[in-house]
Amino acid sequence: MTSEEVTYADLRFMTLEKSQDQELQTARVKGSPSPSSCWRLTTVALGVFCLSSVAAAGVLAARFILVCHLVHERDENFTLQKAIMESLNQKLELLQAQNLNLTETVKQLATSRGSPSPSSCWRLTTVALGVFCLSSVAAAGVLAARFILVCHLVHERDENFTLQKAIMESLNQKLELLQAQNLNLTETVKQLATSRGHKCIPCPENWLQYGENCYHFSKEWKTWQDSKAQCSALESGLLKIESKEELDFAMRSSQFYSSYSFWIGLSRNGAEGPWLWEDGSAFSPDLFQIQRASSSPSLDCVWLQGANIDAAQCGEYKFYICEKVVDPAVVEQVSYLDRH
Repeated sequence: MTSEEVTYADLRFMTLEKSQDQELQTARVKGSPSPSSCWRLTTVALGVFCLSSVAAAGVLAARFILVCHLVHERDENFTLQKAIMESLNQKLELLQAQNLNLTETVKQLATSRGSPSPSSCWRLTTVALGVFCLSSVAAAGVLAARFILVCHLVHERDENFTLQKAIMESLNQKLELLQAQNLNLTETVKQLATSRGHKCIPCPENWLQYGENCYHFSKEWKTWQDSKAQCSALESGLLKIESKEELDFAMRSSQFYSSYSFWIGLSRNGAEGPWLWEDGSAFSPDLFQIQRASSSPSLDCVWLQGANIDAAQCGEYKFYICEKVVDPAVVEQVSYLDRH
C-alpha cells in the first residue's frame, strides 16, 4: 500500500466520521431544548421567588417595627408604673411611720392620764347608746301621744263643725220662717193702722193682706196642678199679678224665702201656645219678662223666686202662692160694728 492510498482511505474515514458527528448533533438539536429557553424559565422562577421574598420581608419588617414600638411603649409604661409604685411605697411608709408615731403618742397619753381599759371604753359606749336609744323611744312615745291627741281633737272639731253646720241650717230655716211671719205681722199692723174701718183681720190665719187681697205663701212642695187644687181647696187661686205694685209686693215677700221658688197662676200649653193666667186671661209682657221657657210640647208653668221669674215643667215640685180677695162680709160687719 502506498502513501497516497493511505491518505485517501484516511480522508474517506474522516469524512464518514464527520458526517456521523453531524447527524448526531442534528439529532441532539431536534430532541432537546436550547440552552436559552432553560435559562429563561429559570430566570422567571427566580424573579417570582425574589418578589415573594421581598414582599414577605416587607411584611415581616413592618410587623417587627410595630412590635418594637409596642415593646417600647410597654417599657415606658412599666417605667412610669414603677416610678408610681415607688412613690406610693414611699408615701405608704411615711403614713405607716406617722401612724406608728400617733399610736405611740396615744398609748403614752393613755398611760400618763390613766385612761380606762378597752372594756371600759366599750362599756361607756354601750351606756351612751342605751341612753340615746331610751331618749329616742321616750321622744317617739311623746310624739305619738301628741299625734293621737291632735287626731282626737281634729275628729272632735270635725264632729262639732258638722253639728254646728246642721244647727246653722236649722236656724236659717227658722229665721226665714220668722222673717216671713214678721213680714206678715208688719203688713197686718200697717193695714190696721192705715185702715179706717177695719177693726179685725179680714184674712185667714197665716195669710198676708195687701190692698184688697190676701196672700198665702205655702210651706210645702207640690206640682203646679196640685198647687192649683190646694189653692182651690182654700177658696183661692194661684197668684195672678195684675200691677207693678202687686209684682213688687210678691217679689219682696218671696225674698224672705231666698232658697224657695213658688208657682204662680201663669202657664201655657206647648211651646207655641200663649201664656194665660189661671182664669183664662192673657198675660201682658209689660209686667215682667219670663227669663227662660222650654221648647217642650208639654205644659209649661211659671215660678217666682225673689226677683227672678222663670218657667219650668209643671210636673216639678215647688212651693206656691195662693191669692184671694178680702171677704166683703167681714169688712161690712166691721163697718156696721163701728157705726153702732
